[in-house]
Amino acid sequence: MVTPDLQSARVELRCPRCLGKDIVPSMPRGILDALMRRWGRIPRHCRRCGRRFYARLAKTAVAGNPVAWE
Repeated sequence: MVTPDLQSARVELRCPRCLGKDIVPSMPRGILDALMRRWGRIPRHCRRCGRRFYARLAKTAVAGNPVAWE
């Protein structure tokens, strides 16, 4: 049985505005971020265009990485 490479199975996170790959965590601020966290979404920030958005927390974490993002 062949097991797929876990790294290739991950979805690459891109900015919804500019489709850039330079995405960094954004500091939580306010009640909306707290609610979104409870629903499995965390704030992210694009360094290319400055867009702030929410990324989904993956249901399964990649080995060696306690938190995986979709």
